[in-house]
Amino acid sequence: MLRTIRKKLRSLIPLALYPYILAPRHRRYRRNAIRELEAEDRKYLEANPGTVAPGAELRFNVVGPCSIAWFLDAGRRTADDIHAACAKAGYELQGAFRALDFGCGCGRLLIEAVRRWPQARWVGSDVDPKGVRWCAENLPGVTSIVNEHAPPLPFEDGEFDLVWCGSVFSHLDEARQDAWLAELLRAIKPGGHLLASVHGPSSFEGLKLPERVIERIRKDGFLFLRTGFDEGVHPDWYQTAYHTPEYIEKHWGAYGRIAAYIPQGLNGYQDIVVVKKAG
Repeated sequence: MLRTIRKKLRSLIPLALYPYILAPRHRRYRRNAIRELEAEDRKYLEANPGTVAPGAELRFNVVGPCSIAWFLDAGRRTADDIHAACAKAGYELQGAFRALDFGCGCGRLLIEAVRRWPQARWVGSDVDPKGVRWCAENLPGVTSIVNEHAPPLPFEDGEFDLVWCGSVFSHLDEARQDAWLAELLRAIKPGGHLLASVHGPSSFEGLKLPERVIERIRKDGFLFLRTGFDEGVHPDWYQTAYHTPEYIEKHWGAYGRIAAYIPQGLNGYQDIVVVKKAG
């Protein structure tokens, strides 16, 4: 009965009020979590000297509260997921390919990528100068740049064989997504691949979202929801986006062929979309 009442009360709260209700609580939680993580980091680094990993605040900004060990393991699992997604699309990651990690943050994937694919040329790009600075100072062999919030990128047409966007399109509104889809595919060579993760059905159906919100996502295929969780950490245009596979096939399919759609393909949570550029 109590659960039913709470669900009913949540359904009565206008979506526009969610940021004002939840953001202050999240900021307090963030401060306390970072303080605890920094204490754990000191113990971990004493026991594992030589470990290359970003600090607690940088990690929190990318994936929330997580230990160094979890962060590094997440990078390994992401590399596994990229390999599996490429294989499903009929593309083999090998040799001296050129790759861009768009939205690289503080190197969650790149730390593992340079070890796993040593012949590849990796570039990391992000709007967060702190994360990019950490990559530039700690990941030799990786080119790290700060990109603007909107296109263009400082790359030639067809410069990359592969572009990876982990948890990027899951946070952009439709206009920004369209602009970046066009720009990233411009930077990919003909026959190359764009891999991007999105919040698919398993994401929004598993959350405690009001039923009217879930119904809207199913009806429209896409919803950009302002949560306000990361106020002061991420730009105000970086919120939460939800997609259906049908929307991806129709809308994203206008930019390139959808070579694969893998439900929960990224770390068992977000879906992975593989778009192949015509060529």
